[in-house]
Amino acid sequence: MRARIFPIFASQVKLSIAPRGSAFLGRRLPSELRVFLLALAIVDDIGAILVIALFYTESVSATALMVAGALLGVVWLLQRVGFRNPTLYFLVGGLVWLAVFESGVHATIAGVILGIMTPSKPYVDPDLYKERMARLMDHFDRAREAGDDSSEQGVLGQMEELTQWTESPVEKLERMVHPWTAYLILPLFALANAGVALSGESVAAALGSTVLLGIVGGLIVGKLVGVTLVAWIAVKMGVASLPAGVRWAHVSGVALLAGIGFTVSLFITGLAFTDPAIVDQAKIAILLASLLAGGLGYGTLRMVSSEPEGAQ
Repeated sequence: MRARIFPIFASQVKLSIAPRGSAFLGRRLPSELRVFLLALAIVDDIGAILVIALFYTESVSATALMVAGALLGVVWLLQRVGFRNPTLYFLVGGLVWLAVFESGVHATIAGVILGIMTPSKPYVDPDLYKERMARLMDHFDRAREAGDDSSEQGVLGQMEELTQWTESPVEKLERMVHPWTAYLILPLFALANAGVALSGESVAAALGSTVLLGIVGGLIVGKLVGVTLVAWIAVKMGVASLPAGVRWAHVSGVALLAGIGFTVSLFITGLAFTDPAIVDQAKIAILLASLLAGGLGYGTLRMVSSEPEGAQ
């Protein structure tokens, strides 16, 4: 009997799912490990988007790329002069996206570049905030004592504006767009792209295909070997070090969780394959690999977290 499957949990990309996979283990996992998993999920998706931009581009318009570069220069200049109003940034950013789209390069790269350029530090640090707020409070008290309602409201407005700048632009944008992306955009993407007709025939075809072997091997074995090996090389070269309480078994568990792939994997599937049968096989493979990666990663981290502190 055929059933139409829409894996709604595909709406939570690895950026949301993988870090939450460690949340099931609570405080038994070192906090540094959860930070590493979140950073890995972000870098991994950025890498996939770069692959899309570099290898799924048929033709390139140099003129459009130059326009995009010039517009990115405008964004940089606005930041250098201290311009903070987001409206103009959204306008210029939209033009950057359009120019990259017209260039032939996949437009997702525009979002990556603009995201990297967005300041991750607040315009007002805690010390400066405390100093300025103290002065504003002093002005506010004097205005109240004098009964100057106009000055009082003006100071309150300055306080509100000052408080807004204590949140970095990246954090503010994330807070603003997260509900829309997590609960609207990504579910719509999942419904439009993750649907696959399951039947005994389609599952048998997927299980016997080289596409499934490649995807499962890449998302599970590839991520396990790649992430663990690069981390090991970084530690051996002195570029990084394992935090206190983190062992290589932890790193391996995180590497397995990194194999959870939904939205970006489905996106690449639509670009890489044109045969509907192969696309369905790839979607089944992504779903299977994600379930295996999540289960193996969770099992590994749970086993490691339950071992005695001195175990290796």
